Amino acid sequence: MRTRINPAPAQKVTQHPQGAGFTPARVGHRYLEIVLIKFWIIGACLFALIFVGCATMRPSTSFNPGSINNVRFRDRAQSKQDDDLRVTVAVPSNEESKALFGADLSIKEIQPIWVKVENHSDQTYYLLSVAIDPNYFSPMEAAYTIHGGLSQSAQNEVENYFRSMNFRNPILPNTSVSGFIFTNFDEGEKLVQVDLIANQQTKFFTFFVQIPGMRVDYRMVDFDKLYSDEEIVEFDRDELRTALTGDPYFTDGLRALLILDPGPISLNQVIDLGWERPKTFHISD
Repeated sequence: MRTRINPAPAQKVTQHPQGAGFTPARVGHRYLEIVLIKFWIIGACLFALIFVGCATMRPSTSFNPGSINNVRFRDRAQSKQDDDLRVTVAVPSNEESKALFGADLSIKEIQPIWVKVENHSDQTYYLLSVAIDPNYFSPMEAAYTIHGGLSQSAQNEVENYFRSMNFRNPILPNTSVSGFIFTNFDEGEKLVQVDLIANQQTKFFTFFVQIPGMRVDYRMVDFDKLYSDEEIVEFDRDELRTALTGDPYFTDGLRALLILDPGPISLNQVIDLGWERPKTFHISD
């Protein structure tokens, strides 16, 4: 019996060229090298960026405020006086404050007010900073807000400068004292209430100071021509009380709000209500 045996099919064997090195181990090694090179490049770039950033943010070694005599904010100063005292106040604009103190204090919501008190009496007076602003900043608090980015020696210079610019009591007889009170920031107009005390003596001086740099609606109104003579009504005390009955306790900027009280109220109590001045706005806003 014959059995025919078919030969097995030939298998195709692929051979890599001698020395090509395309073995799985060599391929993995090559891929690892590429990954490491990429990480090295990225790491070098990050190091360079950090180094440049640190060099850029090195603390400044100088603090260069302008001279108070070269900043003309006192050209807008207001003065009031009586037989014993003369008080002068002025509020720098944002740009003037930056020139005076070498930094933009408005960013920190701080507004310096310059006050000068001339004492022509034989008593020693003291200025009450809390009357100007119950939440006023001490010179060290104001100085601390601009410490960032300064070297230690520059920070010490800032603190010494702010202390030197601060208003310092007492106001001795026949002398004058001037300096800054660091208050909270207001725009447009600043109510400055200067209270001075001595032995069994108290003095009050009130100022409304216009601050450049803010447009407000009420400055554009001609109040003398706002109402005709026919629209203006005069009341006696009883008629005024009746006319105000039911009026809401607010003002739209064109009316005066009167709060009637059976007892006497000093002018100082009335003006310290803390009115806010609205900015100019448009319908498109």
